[in-house]
Amino acid sequence: MDLGSPECYVDQVSCFMNTFKGYLNSNLWNRQARFDLSKIPDLSGRVAIVTGGNGGLGYETCLELARHGAKVYMASRNESKAKLSIRKILSEIPNAKIDYLYFDLTILSSAKKASIRFMNQEDRLDILINNAGAMMTPYELSIDGIELQACDTTGHFALTHYLLPILKNTSKLSNVRIINITSMAHYLIRKPNLSTLDGLNSKSLSGWGRYKTSKLTNILFNNQLQKRLEDTNITCLAVHPGIVYTDVFRNLFPTESQSEYLSFTSLHESWISINIICLIYIRFLSFLISFLIDPLMKLFMCDAKQGALTQLYAATSPEIETKNLKSNYIVPYGQIGRKSLYAQDLDGKLGRSLWMLCMKLLYLEENRQE
Repeated sequence: MDLGSPECYVDQVSCFMNTFKGYLNSNLWNRQARFDLSKIPDLSGRVAIVTGGNGGLGYETCLELARHGAKVYMASRNESKAKLSIRKILSEIPNAKIDYLYFDLTILSSAKKASIRFMNQEDRLDILINNAGAMMTPYELSIDGIELQACDTTGHFALTHYLLPILKNTSKLSNVRIINITSMAHYLIRKPNLSTLDGLNSKSLSGWGRYKTSKLTNILFNNQLQKRLEDTNITCLAVHPGIVYTDVFRNLFPTESQSEYLSFTSLHESWISINIICLIYIRFLSFLISFLIDPLMKLFMCDAKQGALTQLYAATSPEIETKNLKSNYIVPYGQIGRKSLYAQDLDGKLGRSLWMLCMKLLYLEENRQE
């Protein structure tokens, strides 16, 4: 099928609607999951890293991995929040083995430093969950010149790349899982340009467009990673956790607008009355979201504890090996989903372009450090 044809778009929409229908059946009307916390096996002796583990899906994932015996590293750039979350977990599970690992998704050099610190402390890594990410952030470039939403992919690419030696060594002894979090939003994107950094940094895309692109590139990264690890005992899975109500939704209505209006006022004092009206409108919109839209969104969404079930299934269930689910797309709750045609990437061109671009970014970063 031609990826630019009308049939392709019909297929994309069909995939999206089928996934959404399945989600509603399991989450809204039934709330029954084929996988639940009781099915997580004993993880004693296993070591896991969860990025973005200080809140939302990441926190719930760290909590349950620790509860079932794994030694967990909560990777986050916010040390104070992470350590607060760790104390909270320890208050619930006093014997939990959990530690903090500094990692900033938006800084490529942070990935190398985090991997070195980790490998100096541990001799194995059984589970890597690339969970951290933002949603519809305002347009901004990282210190490496990468658009912040795109860092969801490039940052995890870098961390995984530097951790591959210990992941491969562990896979000689037991099964290893690499989990990359994505979204069914990847169905709703047209063919991206992944051959150059300008493609990832495109200002022509809205925040929603950049978010969708990052979810597609996460799957493409997962596909390519599995191909390169096919002869190992490492399983790479892309996971859509569901439509989850977490803190990442704060960027749907950015508060930066208020500061922008205030700075505009200082430059154009004659527009003060217009800016006051705009601020009143923003406050009214915040009220509307809090008291009307929030409850409606929560009706159609699952909470973080429910949302974490799918990535916990991918990270821990023995079914992954028995059913040989390498490179699959997992949807709520423990079901096999169908990737969009772009995400399937049957000829591998999109995935290879992304891989080469990420490797080039790492090469440039390493040369800057020398």
